Amino acid sequence: MTDYIVLITVGVSCFGLGYGLGWWRRRPSRDPVAVPVAAPIEPETVPLHGSKQPQCAQWLREVLRDGPRDPKEIVALGQQAGFSRRTIYYVRQEADFIADTQSPHSPGNQWILVNK
Repeated sequence: MTDYIVLITVGVSCFGLGYGLGWWRRRPSRDPVAVPVAAPIEPETVPLHGSKQPQCAQWLREVLRDGPRDPKEIVALGQQAGFSRRTIYYVRQEADFIADTQSPHSPGNQWILVNK
């Protein structure tokens, strides 16, 4: 036996009040199917998310040890060292050892190493 469900919809749009009437037929239930479960993934085979982030943080400490630098200059040097702009800015955001000399959106802003 097939079950039918009646659907009544009411809605408001820019054209006024709308309504609709429809029907939906419920499919008959199916027998459960056995699905093979894959073997668990070993932790050694899973690449670590953000594996370059600790290396980038150490690199930023070394670059800023000489004094404040312009963020664009740091990104250019970082890309030469193999770090993406996104990784550099993510590490900068999460790091507690880097501060801005001015407002982050100021043209004269530089990053400086904070002693922590």
